Amino acid sequence: MDISAVFIAAVIGFGIGAVFGGLVFGRFSSDQNKTRELEKHLHDKQDEIKHYQQEVRQHFVETAGLLRGLAENYRDVHNHLAMGAEKLSPDSSSGPLIKKLPEVDAIEVNELPDNLQAPLDYAPKTSPFDKSVLDESYDLKTNSEEPDRTPNASETASMSTVDISR
Repeated sequence: MDISAVFIAAVIGFGIGAVFGGLVFGRFSSDQNKTRELEKHLHDKQDEIKHYQQEVRQHFVETAGLLRGLAENYRDVHNHLAMGAEKLSPDSSSGPLIKKLPEVDAIEVNELPDNLQAPLDYAPKTSPFDKSVLDESYDLKTNSEEPDRTPNASETASMSTVDISR
């Protein structure tokens, strides 16, 4: 082999290697571009979600403020009617027709009513010894209440005969 043939083979090998390397590099760089695009898309969506959550929070804060204002306006109208009823009805010896509502600051949240009771069991009972609906054995028949009925001989025979002629 001549040196020129070796040189031509080396140039051809280098050219083939360069083309193959270019294809591999292009493939990996396109994967990197896709990865960057996906990461950018993910960050954009995360920003959208944060923005949406902030809008939801702001909406509920505004709604709470509007409802608070509505409650205060209702209290003002109610108290106005109570004062008018007190002023305009001279025969209110039995007390005011409409009681004024307290101011919001005057209401304690931790106050419990004096007549607070546990829920009652409203099962129909005919005597205090009856079982309630919450009892496990409520409405279950016991053996003493309902006699155990065993089938007689003719019933047993009819139960064991099967018509297979069909």
